[in-house]
Amino acid sequence: MVRGEMQKLNKDEFMGVSDIVQMLRRELINKQINMRVIPIPQNMIDMEKILRAELANWSQREDDICDANTAYFFASMKGRKSQNQINTLTEENGTIIRELANIIK
Repeated sequence: MVRGEMQKLNKDEFMGVSDIVQMLRRELINKQINMRVIPIPQNMIDMEKILRAELANWSQREDDICDANTAYFFASMKGRKSQNQINTLTEENGTIIRELANIIK
């Protein structure tokens, strides 16, 4: 149940973040190209400020997602490594060997 809710939250909040960042970058570039007229209208300056702030916000979100994905990946690999280790061996006579030095022999 919790997993399904987490997946829905992930999809609703983070899906398409890279697309949004790219779109905002294109909008900002277009706005700056249009601002090459003199004098620059105040509404264009205000709109550029809004676009810059929005781009900064979404870029930060994108960075946070990448950081979280990296942390998750390394945590998964650490867990997998610990599961793949041989910590004990049982000899044919039933003796359990736990010490690495004896396992190597």
